[in-house]
Amino acid sequence: MKRGYIIGTHRVTLYVLYHFLLALVLLLATQAIFAIVNHGLFDVASAQEIGTILLGNMHYGISGTCMFLAPFVILYSLPLRARWRRGYTIAGRWLFGIPTGVMLAVNMIDVPYYQWTLRRMAGDIFGYVGANFDGGMSDLLGEFVTGFWYYFLIYFAFIFIMVWTLRRIALTPVPDGRRQPSTWLSALTGVLMLALTLTGIRGGWIVQHKPLAPIDACRYARSSNTALVVNTPFSIVRTLGNTTAVKRLNYFDTDEEAEQIFSPIHSGQGNTPRQLNVVLVILESFSEEYIGAINGGLVSYTPFLDSLAQYCQIYQGRANGKRSIESLPALMLGIPSLMDEPYITSSFSLNKTQSLPGILKRHGYESAFFHGAYNGSMNFDGFAKMIGIDHYYGMTEYGDPKDFDGTWGIFDEPFLQYSVRKMGEMREPFFATVYTISSHHPYTIPPPYKGRFRKGPQPIQEPVGYSDYAVQKFFEAASRMPWYQNTLFVITADHSAQPVDTRYKAPSGMYNVPMWLFHPGDDATRSDQLFQHADLLPTLLDYLQLSDSCCAFGRSALRDGTSFHIAYPGDYYQLTRKGELITFNGTRFEVFDLESDPLAQHDIANQKESDPVTTENKQFLKALVQQYNNRIIDNRLTPDAPQASTAR
Repeated sequence: MKRGYIIGTHRVTLYVLYHFLLALVLLLATQAIFAIVNHGLFDVASAQEIGTILLGNMHYGISGTCMFLAPFVILYSLPLRARWRRGYTIAGRWLFGIPTGVMLAVNMIDVPYYQWTLRRMAGDIFGYVGANFDGGMSDLLGEFVTGFWYYFLIYFAFIFIMVWTLRRIALTPVPDGRRQPSTWLSALTGVLMLALTLTGIRGGWIVQHKPLAPIDACRYARSSNTALVVNTPFSIVRTLGNTTAVKRLNYFDTDEEAEQIFSPIHSGQGNTPRQLNVVLVILESFSEEYIGAINGGLVSYTPFLDSLAQYCQIYQGRANGKRSIESLPALMLGIPSLMDEPYITSSFSLNKTQSLPGILKRHGYESAFFHGAYNGSMNFDGFAKMIGIDHYYGMTEYGDPKDFDGTWGIFDEPFLQYSVRKMGEMREPFFATVYTISSHHPYTIPPPYKGRFRKGPQPIQEPVGYSDYAVQKFFEAASRMPWYQNTLFVITADHSAQPVDTRYKAPSGMYNVPMWLFHPGDDATRSDQLFQHADLLPTLLDYLQLSDSCCAFGRSALRDGTSFHIAYPGDYYQLTRKGELITFNGTRFEVFDLESDPLAQHDIANQKESDPVTTENKQFLKALVQQYNNRIIDNRLTPDAPQASTAR
């Protein structure tokens, strides 16, 4: 049967335009799917915001489409008569189809992936995947495909629509009686198409000062809703190879002035060191929401942690990031990832730092890191070596394949028992980090435990129960060890996971994790003060009564002062301090009163313009960010680093 065309034109400009509109419509369709699937993670307050979000989608959609179709536009901007030939058409279809397919693919992948990171993928995703491909990531990608197969069906449906439509758009011969465009006119038209494409890529006229950036999404939506505006293809391309992700800042005239408001240098105050062992337990994806002892009456999936809580010093725990790879620098170095790329994979990862295990080594501590995943996973083994940890134990060192979960590494229960045995071989005092993995996607638990643990509305809850049981067996084994009574246990999570309750979907709850200190024999306490990952380094130095100073972008929870939490959700900073949640994108503030607006839904920046607490918090945030950026750039991340004036 003869194939009919939907539309044919002899004008090259219209032919290119039809292709552009096809790609744009398909991209916007994937944006709609993203919004529908993830609608529970956002709070769009009004019809007006819906309207501006739609406008922003069009703006970023046009820019992203222009980026990916630039090769196609260049091909048809050449003033060649061959553009009407079949071979040229085939080449054009490939130059259109492949970039458009990639563009739709990354946007569809982010539909489920966003639920873990709560931020659009950026250019650092390639370094993240590449660094972990031999460390379980290849298997995990396979699980991702099988676990979310229905999104791939939707994707291939879009590809079918694209191919079907593409084959029905034709560049027809110039009608009889009409002259073929001259070469100079074709060249002029080509230049115009290229200029318009460049304008689209920049997100505005070529003469505008700066091209469109992810951060500009705040013009269309509140900071917590900007992921509804930006598309992933745009985000990846715009941040790919971004070597200026950390820029020198001058909110204050000098760094010394900023340091008067916030200083990351913490002077040691101890004089009688406590020779305690320290065991840091990092629970994979253990949101506060899952733990009955601290979730305010919600369903609990952690009976052991709930029982242990009555013996712990419990703080209002906060992670500084949303990805596992962002947790260790904050916990071990006091350096949160306040930039687009995780600190571990950034160009600053080789900066001179002073780490928790490095400081403890000076006091005679032996150190070890236990992570049951593939060796090389998230570069944890290399990072452990870099910060001075003596021994790394991963899946390779464990050595028994029968306990392999099939994707990620060794199941938590046997690996934690292995960890206890290895700790028994270490000399005291020792510092050990234990990092669980079984509550990570694809949420596999050993077959004998199927149906034993409480299930919830999401697949993560059952393996959380299994990991809680594994931690129980870990503590039972540790309690029989001679070193147990002389050990401080720190219990936290690397980050929160997919939220269910509204409180944990809000910006004010999306980083909530446990942060507990447990030392057998110590009194149990509960504190209302915030305790973020970046606070751990100075807090432990004080707890152990060490005289060492450190550089950390947090504070000691054991000293007087105002607690706070800092994070970088993506393209903006978020500070929680003195009852307010403040966001800052470099130019514009949003202010939320957490006492009257605990879900941070109503921006009252205008009403708080002259409020002294708000003014103080704004200055504090700018000072912290300036100290962070400028110290990282100048490699001044140790307490003995030269002052800014002499470092530059």
